[in-house]
Amino acid sequence: MRALLTILLLLAVLVGCMSQIRPFSEYADGWLGKPITDLVDAKARPGSYASRTGWQERKYALPNGNWVYVSPEREGCVMHWEVTSNGSIVGYRTEGNRCDW
Repeated sequence: MRALLTILLLLAVLVGCMSQIRPFSEYADGWLGKPITDLVDAKARPGSYASRTGWQERKYALPNGNWVYVSPEREGCVMHWEVTSNGSIVGYRTEGNRCDW
């Protein structure tokens, strides 16, 4: 009986944890319309993957006048965030084989 109760409790905890995992597209879509400075600040925090790996900031221009901020999300996943001239994130694309959370 005690073992069964322990298993049920463990399952309840695991289900609760799984409900906290968001799809990658939901995470990325959450940045749309936000200032790029907020994302840059988040990547600069000591606990971020970019900070822990010593990532060097990369940017490049687009023909439409926008520009791209490149940032790592995790090993095997790099994001290319499209930014307007006024600093708003308007799009993104992923690069890598580990971007599907």
